[in-house]
Amino acid sequence: MLLDFVKKTTVIEVPDEVEFIATNHASVGKAFKRGQLNKSVWDDSFKFCFVRNPWDRLVSVYKYYCSFRYKKNYKSNCLLKTFDVFVSRVIGNGEYRTGLKVRSAQPYFNHVLPQTSWIEEGVNYIGRFERLAEDWKEVCGLMGVKHEALPKVNSVAHFHYSRYYTAGLRKIVDKFYEEEIELFKYRFEDNRYGK
Repeated sequence: MLLDFVKKTTVIEVPDEVEFIATNHASVGKAFKRGQLNKSVWDDSFKFCFVRNPWDRLVSVYKYYCSFRYKKNYKSNCLLKTFDVFVSRVIGNGEYRTGLKVRSAQPYFNHVLPQTSWIEEGVNYIGRFERLAEDWKEVCGLMGVKHEALPKVNSVAHFHYSRYYTAGLRKIVDKFYEEEIELFKYRFEDNRYGK
């Protein structure tokens, strides 16, 4: 389990494992507000994160939601009919829509939020999903901990992301992720006829 792996390699003990798990992808700012993270612990820690090509990440998020939501009777299933519906209803005109009618987005699709909204000031290292194994090895070296390969969890198979995009969807997604595309120098690679 990833949490066990992180606990083995980190130097800071997590005081309340249940509270830690219940953060539900909370940002560092929210963790401060909730009292789940102490500012001195944050300041004294080596902080790292990983970013991913936003077009690929969005397809992966969509496929991930499809993999389990259709098995349950979620009201939000209507947003997962196609990738086109998902993007146009959840991102809309380039802005995340939390207040969809009839609360159809419950639970909210917060995984689509731009990666820049999760990254706090003071992060020491930003790795890339596209180089996950190499960058993780470098992080372990920087932290001075023994390197172990990361387990593969929550993985969903899909074609190359470019096969899911029309010109219209590209415009929506380009606008929504504009800041991270520029900041991390990502570009859309058209590989519709490859894997």
